[in-house]
Amino acid sequence: MTIILRRTQVINAYHSFKDMDTVTDKKELYARINQQTNDNIDIIAYVSRNEAGELLEGNVTNDYYHDIFLLKGIASHRYHGVREHRDEEIDYTDFWVLNTSSKPVWIKSSSGNCQTTQLQGHEIKLIKTDNHINFATQDLYFEY
Repeated sequence: MTIILRRTQVINAYHSFKDMDTVTDKKELYARINQQTNDNIDIIAYVSRNEAGELLEGNVTNDYYHDIFLLKGIASHRYHGVREHRDEEIDYTDFWVLNTSSKPVWIKSSSGNCQTTQLQGHEIKLIKTDNHINFATQDLYFEY
């Protein structure tokens, strides 16, 4: 399933709050959004990008209008999701990637846990995996 988003400020379309622009720590911002939306869709990780599409170090201060989000929903939740591994449908090992930038990006896995996938600008895709993503191993990476 592929959905193309046509809005430039995608995060504002998802959720916004009064002092959102004053929060400079992205971890804090995205945790707050998860908490406030309470919609069973959580930002589980993010990749910072600038307006040119360049991937940035996590501690670089920039706006959040071009970031890439890894999302989990009810069906893909590690503990509450579909417990049976499914090759063609969503299950508890899968996740969604939302590219809020207007620039394309490729998501890749060093171990082959997921297929190399290109996301166009403002696109969201389901990423099928064989196993849960272990962020500590830095298996996933992005290229532009």
